Amino acid sequence: KVNFTFACTVNFKVQDPILRAHLSMTNMHTHIDLGTRTWNIQSNGGFTAVARFMFTGTPNDCTWCRIFDFSSGTDSYNILLSRAGDNQRFHFSIREGSTVACSIEKIAHEIHFDHWQTAVARYRAADNTMELTISSDNHIDRIFHGPEDPITFRTTCTSITDRVTSMNYIGHSPWNNDYFHGKIAGVHAFDLSLIHI
Repeated sequence: KVNFTFACTVNFKVQDPILRAHLSMTNMHTHIDLGTRTWNIQSNGGFTAVARFMFTGTPNDCTWCRIFDFSSGTDSYNILLSRAGDNQRFHFSIREGSTVACSIEKIAHEIHFDHWQTAVARYRAADNTMELTISSDNHIDRIFHGPEDPITFRTTCTSITDRVTSMNYIGHSPWNNDYFHGKIAGVHAFDLSLIHI
């Protein structure tokens, strides 16, 4: 059994995850390789990942650093959540082969250094919808966004197919990007589109 505590509680109708990493990693200059995984995204109705993390250091410490990247190599069936280049916002995208099927990158999804944040990244196969929800423990974020925290954005995708990925990383990617700088408390990923209840 894995215990997972969030700043704001996120409840799901849950089945066993494809991968579950309950870890406490500080100032990562390494990564976790989770081996080969089968993702029945189309067959099972979608994808959901829940991650709890804290970026530390300064905004210049890492660019495109990954919270997670599940793929078969660079530009190959990637499902990833990362920092958007050297911007202080998040990037969630899914590739179908080497083509980006959909992505979300919004200014309002701001990275707050040295504060815990929670991300729920989801794709729903029934209507080809991707969404990213970010919640922050930062009281400044709550002042600016008030009752809208957590903030969710949605977009429409091209159809995402089932896949087997051989390079499934937490804290790094198959690209030559920086390692994640900060703490990752846990990542849960499912090949289901889980519903908030």
